[in-house]
Amino acid sequence: MREMKTHRVFFAATIIGLSFVSCNSAKNESSDKPAEAAEQIDQPAESQHTTLEKKGGHSEIANVSLEEYTKIVSSSSFVVVDMYTTWCRPCKEMAPHLKKIASEYDESEFKLVKIDAEKNVEMSNKLKIEGYPTLKLYKDGKEVNTTLGGMNEAQLRELFSKYM
Repeated sequence: MREMKTHRVFFAATIIGLSFVSCNSAKNESSDKPAEAAEQIDQPAESQHTTLEKKGGHSEIANVSLEEYTKIVSSSSFVVVDMYTTWCRPCKEMAPHLKKIASEYDESEFKLVKIDAEKNVEMSNKLKIEGYPTLKLYKDGKEVNTTLGGMNEAQLRELFSKYM
C-alpha cells in the first residue's frame, strides 16, 4: 500500500512538472492577463490582411495567410517562428530569451517572427500546432525543426546553432 502511494505522488509530481514546460491547446483559465514579455497585435479576426509589425529585432504577425507565411519564412536565411499564446507561462518565460538572441543578429541572418496562435487559429491548425510554445525553424525557406515546450537561453542558442 505504501508503495502505491509513492507511485501516485511521483506520478502527480511528474504531471505538475510537465505542465510548466509546455502548454497544451486547452486555455489555462487561471491567467487571462496578456503576457508582459510577448506584446500582441489587436486586430479583428475577420480581417484578411497581414499585419507585420517590427519590434526590436523581431516581427509580430496577425491574420496571416498560408501564402504570406511562406513568403515570411523565406525572407531570411534563418527564421524562427514562435507560436505562442498570451496565457502560456513557458511562452512568457521564453520570450525575452528569443528577443535577446534575435537582437544580436542582422535580420538577413536571423529573423524572429512571433505569432499569437489564438489570433491566428486557421494558421495554427494548418501548421498542426498542438501546444505552446512551438518553435518552427526554417533554413533558406525550408522547415528544419519543430520544437514544443519552453527553453532557457542556453538551450535556444544550442538549438539554433545546429542550423545557422
